[in-house]
Amino acid sequence: MPFLPAHFELSSRSGAPASTLFLLHGIFGSGRNWRTFATDLAGALPERRIVVVDLRNHGNSLGAPPPHTLAACAEDLVALGEHLGVTPDVVIGHSFGGKVALAYARRAPSLRTLISLDSPPGPGSSAERVPQATEAGRVLLALRTLPMPTKSRADVAKAMEGLGVQAGVAAWMATNLRARPDGQYAWHFDVAALAAMLDDYWAYDGWPQLESPRDGLDIHFVRAAHSDRFTSAEIERLDALARRGTIASHVLGDAGHWLHVDNPKGLLAMLTSILG
Repeated sequence: MPFLPAHFELSSRSGAPASTLFLLHGIFGSGRNWRTFATDLAGALPERRIVVVDLRNHGNSLGAPPPHTLAACAEDLVALGEHLGVTPDVVIGHSFGGKVALAYARRAPSLRTLISLDSPPGPGSSAERVPQATEAGRVLLALRTLPMPTKSRADVAKAMEGLGVQAGVAAWMATNLRARPDGQYAWHFDVAALAAMLDDYWAYDGWPQLESPRDGLDIHFVRAAHSDRFTSAEIERLDALARRGTIASHVLGDAGHWLHVDNPKGLLAMLTSILG
C-alpha cells in the first residue's frame, strides 16, 4: 500500500479550482514553514489549488516505509494525487524539494511546469558528502550526536550553534523537538531516515533531465542572488541551458537560500509571472 504524505490545501476560490499545484519544502522543513507564503500564492493565483506537502519523514508525514529516496518521495506524490483525485500540472520545490520535483516529473506525464527554487540539480561533490562541509550536514551531525531527550529547546539550539550551525537555523531546528510525557523533549522524526534521504539527494543527478526535458514540460530554475548552494560552474551550465532555450533561468534579488523568507514579495511576483 502506498504511503500517503500529510498535506494541506489552499484556494482563494469558492468553486472548484481549474488546476492544482504541489508545493514542496526542503530537508528538515515542513509544509507549515511555507503556509504564509502559500496563502499569498493562492491569493495571487485564484484559478489554482495549492497543495502544500509534508515530504516523508517530515512534519506530519511520519512512519513511511523504506527506502527513503527521492524516487520514494516522488511515488508518495503520485499516491497523493490519486488520493485527491487530481493531476497536478505544476510542482514547485525548494532545495531538497527541488530534486524531489525532478524525480516526480519522471512519474507525472501530466505535469506541465516544474519550478526549482535554489536547488542545484547535479550530484554533490565529495566535499559535500562530509557532514561538516555543508549546513545540512552540520545539522545532521547535530541530530546524530546531541543526547536525547533534553530539558529544553534552548539548550539544543545553543548546542547546535556550538557545532557550527547558524543561530537562525538552530532555533528553527529546535522547533522540531516535541514534548514527552516526562516533560523533556526529543526529535519527532527518524534521524536515520533523514540521513538516507540526504545521501540520495547528494547522489541524484538531474542534469540529464534539464539537457533533454520531455516534450510538454517547462522547467524553471530560480536561484537566490546571495545563494551559497551553487558553484560557478553550475551557474554557467544553467545559463548555457537557458541560452539554448532548454530551460528558463531566473535570479531572485535580495535573497539567500531561504527565498520565501528573505524576499517573499519578490518571489511571489516571480512565480505569478511564470504561472500567470
